Amino acid sequence: MVVTICPEGFYCPSGTAVPHQCEGNGTCPEGSSSPTAAIKNCDAGFYQDIDTCSPCMAGFVCNAGCKTKYPISESKENGYECPAGHYCPAGTTK
Repeated sequence: MVVTICPEGFYCPSGTAVPHQCEGNGTCPEGSSSPTAAIKNCDAGFYQDIDTCSPCMAGFVCNAGCKTKYPISESKENGYECPAGHYCPAGTTK
């Protein structure tokens, strides 16, 4: 048998004998080992949490398109830590 690349629309984690159908909000390009989140950008006050948008964590500011739960770089992650002298409840946008 020959090793075969996982087809588009399926994902193949390590040890896969039969490709798994890509379902839900995920996308699976050719050669996927797991579904990729289909969300492009979350609104301000939210961050991308795998395949959903979750409220920004307390103590942080999430701009539209925030990529992480605890952003520290506005230029790389579209969010930042709450500045000194301010407070930022969950879902803070500015």
